Amino acid sequence: MVDYEIASPMSGVIPRGYRSESLFRIRVRPDTVVEGDETIILKVTTSSGWPIADDTAVLTIRDDDPRPHVRGKLLTASPDPTAPCPLRAVAYGMDGPRDEPYDIFPDLGCTFDIPVAPGANLEIREPEGNYFQSTSVSRFLPTIFNDVWRDRYKVIPAPNGLVVFGSMQPAPGETLMSGQFITVKTVESYMGRAITEADYNTVGTTFYRSVYPGATLEANVEMSSQYQPWYGVLHDVNTDRSIAPVLRWSGTLIVRGGRALPEGRAGRKYKVPVQIAYVPRSNQTTGFGSINVAWRTVDGSAKSGADYVAASGNVTLTDDAPEAIVYVEVIGNDTPQSPRAFDVAITASPAYNITNANTRFTIMDDDRRLGGPGQKR
Repeated sequence: MVDYEIASPMSGVIPRGYRSESLFRIRVRPDTVVEGDETIILKVTTSSGWPIADDTAVLTIRDDDPRPHVRGKLLTASPDPTAPCPLRAVAYGMDGPRDEPYDIFPDLGCTFDIPVAPGANLEIREPEGNYFQSTSVSRFLPTIFNDVWRDRYKVIPAPNGLVVFGSMQPAPGETLMSGQFITVKTVESYMGRAITEADYNTVGTTFYRSVYPGATLEANVEMSSQYQPWYGVLHDVNTDRSIAPVLRWSGTLIVRGGRALPEGRAGRKYKVPVQIAYVPRSNQTTGFGSINVAWRTVDGSAKSGADYVAASGNVTLTDDAPEAIVYVEVIGNDTPQSPRAFDVAITASPAYNITNANTRFTIMDDDRRLGGPGQKR
């Protein structure tokens, strides 16, 4: 069995007065055989007879077998155990924190079995490119196994994803340049886990984005440096949705920061930041002057006074300060209840183009656990 291999030539030139830490490279080959520690002795010589202060190095290959296994199943909407698994997962950290991604192809029935270096962290996620789909495909959230010292097992839900689709629209009185490339940058977030992905299209074509049911999708759509990027947020996507990003020559106002939040302990409050900003056109060289922006909280299923503290105010955006941060307070409790949501909305004076006029915060219940790590005390 081969234990290591030479990854680069075992000879080279080091200029006088210099030292090199990368002249010799040795690649250790992993295995799953239980064996004792092994050593590699590296001896350095010179053809010109120059003295070497320390000409021998001893490298030790520590045995890390038997390895714990992370086993599990991707629970798809089509549970046929004889059908090929429609998902391709990518595992990170199988051999330690600096490990390169490994592709894993789950077996029939979408089961997987991954050996992991003792104590390593393992993340299983979908491969890049799985998100821009025009039809419904099985989706699962990034799943992390921390400090794997013993065998672990987990069933990962993989429901059919929803589809968000749309095409670029010109602002009234403006014309899009045909053939221009469109960049669609998206961030999909759900329960504190986020997936970032970008896709490219051309004017006149429709773009698609698969979304995990119930997730929030942020989209930033751009086309060349002559147009203002479009920014929008779709909260709690529970059905297929369409969007119509508008490109215009002028700048725009946005409010963002909405996300899922823990409710916290009873009797305590904590502040959550909200960003209000002016976004210029990519090649805009002139200033926008001054814009007064009014903001306020808006009840949804979350109610002011019980779930959060109602707030409102005004901020002034200028060329020197094109963005501002305001804060709202979440009220904690110890009562089990469903997730609740509220919005922060903005208006401008004088009237100004606003890409998205509100951002949503969802307060997640954290009172149903009965002990264990993370339980409130």
